[in-house]
Amino acid sequence: MRIGRALIAAAVAGLAAAAAVGASLPQRAAPEAYVLTVDGSPVCEEEFLLMLRENRTAYEGELREELYIPGDRSVEETLGEKRFQRLLLEKNIAYMTSLRTEQALGLEYGVLSEAFTYDGFLTALEEENHRREARLAAGEPVYGLRRFTPEQYYGYRMDALRTDLLAALPEEVLGVEEADVDVCYQSIGRYAQMDGETVDCLLCDVTAARDLPASEQEALYADITDMLAGRGGGFITRAGVTYTAEEKTLTSAQLRELIRQSFDAEFLLAMSPGEISAPFPLGERTYIVRYLGFDKAEALTESERAVLRLRLEEEAYRQLLAERTRTAGVRVNQEYLDAYLAEGGEPSR
Repeated sequence: MRIGRALIAAAVAGLAAAAAVGASLPQRAAPEAYVLTVDGSPVCEEEFLLMLRENRTAYEGELREELYIPGDRSVEETLGEKRFQRLLLEKNIAYMTSLRTEQALGLEYGVLSEAFTYDGFLTALEEENHRREARLAAGEPVYGLRRFTPEQYYGYRMDALRTDLLAALPEEVLGVEEADVDVCYQSIGRYAQMDGETVDCLLCDVTAARDLPASEQEALYADITDMLAGRGGGFITRAGVTYTAEEKTLTSAQLRELIRQSFDAEFLLAMSPGEISAPFPLGERTYIVRYLGFDKAEALTESERAVLRLRLEEEAYRQLLAERTRTAGVRVNQEYLDAYLAEGGEPSR
């Protein structure tokens, strides 16, 4: 999502000086005016602010992490209003650049029949909502939302574009071969380590455990309960499943619920190799489940191979998009940015 501050620095240089000019600043740009262009494709004010409002919380979270701002301190108060608003603009420009680049890829590879425009998007949104309302009035089923907001429909359209692009991009563009799937599979086990981090529950090879008979799963629960109650943590391995835990007061029923959630989530096949996830709330605590890999005792099934290949293709696509975004020609409307900051930016929701 980021295109780097170097790209934006020139665009927003002089913003502090602009604040001192005061009344001599130009008026806020008209709604139809562009805020920036990406390889000639304009981003109007309405679209720009839509994405800024939608992603403001995420941008704040990124700033907190990047600038090491403690959780008990306000990001805006820590940075000061002017700097905070400028950094939000910077992030939104980067995000809009990535979106326009992605939309251009859709046009290039035949997923989109015409270049994306915000006016065209609003027309499509209105038509989609009318279609759904007509189906409801006729007593016909409507799947998903009954009516989209602009934010919801934008996300829906972009998700569909990415899915279609992954299917449409030639293999030579993504560069993922069957040998890459095998290498990826063999590398997963290298991540099977705690690396000094406290983890409430470590779960490995959940696909193997999910297929166990109920009696064997009950035996697993009993083993884990005994381990937690009597041996104070550590590792236990059975049927391709590995657990560890710090908490020593979990009941068998609580463990059963935690593990059931993990099995049902099927995160193992939904995650990139070595990636960690994720919080499962249980009572007043949230337990972390870390997924490490497949059961190496058995060969990959066709479905597992397909999932791994998809993950590799998604990563290749992210790299392609990042490179295209990095080299995109971005021009920002400096007059608009100056006026935006002089007026205090967008209020928080």
